[in-house]
Amino acid sequence: RAYRHCLAHTNGEHTLEETDQLATRTTAVGRWIFQRRSLLPIPVIAALLAMPADSLAIWPSTIVGILSISTGEALRLWAVRHIGVVSRTRASILGPLITGGPYQVVRNPMYVGNLQLWLGITYLFGFGWGVPMTVGLFGASYQLMALWEEECLTIQYGESYGVYEREVRRWLPRCDRIAKAWSMQASYPWRATLYSERTTLGSLVLVATIFSFKGSGSILYLGAGLLALVGLWLLTRASDPRVRSRG
Repeated sequence: RAYRHCLAHTNGEHTLEETDQLATRTTAVGRWIFQRRSLLPIPVIAALLAMPADSLAIWPSTIVGILSISTGEALRLWAVRHIGVVSRTRASILGPLITGGPYQVVRNPMYVGNLQLWLGITYLFGFGWGVPMTVGLFGASYQLMALWEEECLTIQYGESYGVYEREVRRWLPRCDRIAKAWSMQASYPWRATLYSERTTLGSLVLVATIFSFKGSGSILYLGAGLLALVGLWLLTRASDPRVRSRG
């Protein structure tokens, strides 16, 4: 099973067989969703594509959408600078326990950032009834994934994770810790961060292209979006640590 890979990296307090038995309590649905989490936005994107152009957001809603998207992606970038490329894994492999940066404020900053990002997209498109749909889809999925991850982390890190779990909430941020968390040294440079975030950044360019094209009907926006995607690919290609190491 997928979680065997995770359990093989335990801290030595349990044998593989013992931890395998402990993991039978794991939320199987959460593990299944985790491995396919990149598919979660598809229903929202399909609904946005199906919307008529005259339903696009008016300016107040557009501004709210842009602010929410920007805040969500900024939170993601901050988190990736501390957790690194492991944030993109589809396997049940855990890296070191990260408790600094945004992880000192909330236990799941990547999921919180994603929810903000996709809520912003629904506002941007004037997709009013899509807000509860987005909250329900992403909120339920992230809750199940978080429960599974927490069980795996508890098995691997034991009391170390228990202490962290008691000090930092799953979803509600500790606002009194933001200043201290922001001042902490990040573990990964911007080069590696941008490379890790290439898929999300590409998705944002695609969303912006769809929004502009649906609002104006001009094919020029499709061309501009294509050029932006090519530029983003070149930027992330230059940010690829493997390319740098070969150079």
